[in-house]
Amino acid sequence: YKPQPTVKARLPSGGWCAMTFCKKMTPAQESKMFTRGCLIVFVALVITGGLAYFVDSRFGIFTAAIVIFWVAVGVFKSKMETKRIDSAFNQAFGSFQGTHPELKRTNSYGYPFFTVHFGTKEEMIRAFESGHLDAFRAAIARLHDFDGFDIEKGFDETYVGWEADYTAAMTDDPNRNPWFDEKLRLRELHYSSSPNQKEAEQVGDGDAEEAV
Repeated sequence: YKPQPTVKARLPSGGWCAMTFCKKMTPAQESKMFTRGCLIVFVALVITGGLAYFVDSRFGIFTAAIVIFWVAVGVFKSKMETKRIDSAFNQAFGSFQGTHPELKRTNSYGYPFFTVHFGTKEEMIRAFESGHLDAFRAAIARLHDFDGFDIEKGFDETYVGWEADYTAAMTDDPNRNPWFDEKLRLRELHYSSSPNQKEAEQVGDGDAEEAV
């Protein structure tokens, strides 16, 4: 006698396949599917809500199930996004010589905003010069290259005690902002252009070479 596998035993493999499929999607594809899913869920809620109100209150069970399902999808999407960002952060700063910086994420006008927080100003400058900040910035630009995200407006670097340095700089020269000018100088010196811009420049150079 050979026992047959039960349905319960087969469920994990199905869930694993679904998770594998989601992990293979790019962030842009994931965002597009989630946006379309929101529209489908909204229509489904209107239909089941209407049926529950006008036909049979038991249709409310389907409405509740749809809400619970979509909340779970949103949580899973958020976890996948966080995992990608954490992986890019650890990869970019894995060889950094100094205290491992902290990544802080907030939202500004509906878009994500990333701040790399260092323990000292010297460590921040070292990360500029070593290319670690540029590597992580480029990774963020690639991961969020959709829905209007602008890396120039959604990325910042700072350190413990920057407020005191900022105030001191303004006190020394009230007519300008030497502290901010120094940050702009570091960014212009050590940050490369966005990945899309670099690709466009490379394509342009190639066309020019062929023309020559």
